[in-house]
Amino acid sequence: MQLYSRIPLTAPAPAVTPDDATLDALGEAMTAYLPDLTLSAGASGIPAAYTYLGQFLAHDMSFMAWNPLLGGSGGWENAQALHALDFSSLFGTAPETGARTSQWEEREDSALGLAAFASPGFQRAFDLPRAGGQGAHCCPDSRADTNLALAQMQVLMTRFHQQASVDLGRTGTAARETTQRHLQAVVLTDYLRRIVPDDVFQDVMATGRKLVHTGPGLFLIPIEFAAACCRFGHSMVRESYVHWAIDYPPGSGFAQQTADLSTLAYFTSHGGGLINGCQPFTWCQAWRHMVENANPDLPPTLRARPIQASLAPMFRELERAQFPDTQDPDATGTFNLAQRTLRRGAALGLPSGQTLAAAAGLGGFDVAEFLDARRPRFGALADDATLIAHTPLWFYILAEAETAGGAGLGPLGARVVMETFHAALEAADASIISVAPSGATTVNFTRELRPGDGVAERFALSDVVAVANGGVL
Repeated sequence: MQLYSRIPLTAPAPAVTPDDATLDALGEAMTAYLPDLTLSAGASGIPAAYTYLGQFLAHDMSFMAWNPLLGGSGGWENAQALHALDFSSLFGTAPETGARTSQWEEREDSALGLAAFASPGFQRAFDLPRAGGQGAHCCPDSRADTNLALAQMQVLMTRFHQQASVDLGRTGTAARETTQRHLQAVVLTDYLRRIVPDDVFQDVMATGRKLVHTGPGLFLIPIEFAAACCRFGHSMVRESYVHWAIDYPPGSGFAQQTADLSTLAYFTSHGGGLINGCQPFTWCQAWRHMVENANPDLPPTLRARPIQASLAPMFRELERAQFPDTQDPDATGTFNLAQRTLRRGAALGLPSGQTLAAAAGLGGFDVAEFLDARRPRFGALADDATLIAHTPLWFYILAEAETAGGAGLGPLGARVVMETFHAALEAADASIISVAPSGATTVNFTRELRPGDGVAERFALSDVVAVANGGVL
């Protein structure tokens, strides 16, 4: 069965592409030290929580649940909506491989686990449901515990679902669809509006998609999105998150702590930082100061790094044991994430940025000018004719975003990301959008949660945080 689609091209991919040595040199340059890009005038930056919302969404859209008991040799449980944005990774649990390592809080086909060392007297279900061994998580998607921030985003979404079902008194299908519709609204009316320029957003909503097509059958996300364009979030990861843990609930007395990339990897079942198979509560995340808020009692909103053609230097040497590769799970030592991403894109035969830009009807981005203006970063790569003419797609969309100011995506990256999310929303059963034959999109959403705290037709990640935290932001 085909698991990804490809965007139709107007011209064949070039036979000559950058070799492995060039890709490795580019990956090394992308992960060398670089201060954060200065944002364009008037841009405040994207709040840090959206980095991991993006990772969660990309995983949910590519989530595929294989059941060996289906049919003769098994099958995909979510085969009818394989890549639809339906948040299916929130519902149900994986089989438990041993005794539960904590008390589970289960509600409406979802589960949370109580964190270790939590003070009594307030909600303590701030961990993934875990069981057996080293506290392996029991979420439907095996990637949920890749890093602490992603795991805590999964927890946030589950807490939101559970609390929404209580607030609105809904159960079963009604509860699930309420969550799906509100989270789809977060994607359409909040997340995409932050990362996609308004002209691209409005064009897709008014006239339809040009690159990503659902067709009459199953929607599959493009490999160009999965292996390159959606990975702009890697550049948004901060070297450290000050006040990762804040005084929550207010007055609880927990010390504020700072997390870096190694910390985020450590507090996972792979990293070894769990306590008796549970997440320590002092490292759990309420997300209140990582979204837009006006609460004077919180630290200033923590922002993500701008979108740029560089990654935090800690991505140069990631421990393979903490970030296992599904294609080589027993590998040891360290790896450079940028080099791995560039090489994988080449192995998958991704089109260059120039080839895909031509398919999108875009004039193209001047890679030679970009590299030449940044010779201290890229050195001899600025004179590499093959790299300049046939730029790896992932680097291309990061470079055009940096040129545009770093507060959002550039023309090509925005087009692919916007269209892929739009198609995934349309493909969902409980979708808030419908698309006319003309391509015009109709949005059918009115918030039911926190109705007096925002525009009726919009729902933001800050609303999710407030609902999950019992109405407190």
